[in-house]
Amino acid sequence: MLRFLAWGSMSGLFLVISPKLRLTVTTALDSGVNGMTANAPYSYIGAGFLVIAIFVFSLYRGAQPS
Repeated sequence: MLRFLAWGSMSGLFLVISPKLRLTVTTALDSGVNGMTANAPYSYIGAGFLVIAIFVFSLYRGAQPS
């Protein structure tokens, strides 16, 4: 959890100090949202399945012995 928070804060810091990177990220997110809206509702159903699959995979990997 601490590693995730550190990763998120460092990426947020990079977005704050770099206007070009911030513009690139916001443009990519806007393009993705517009693409999902154009293909709705199927893209939202696919995104929901993807989130569930990632969640199940993370639980499966956590149950394995290290």
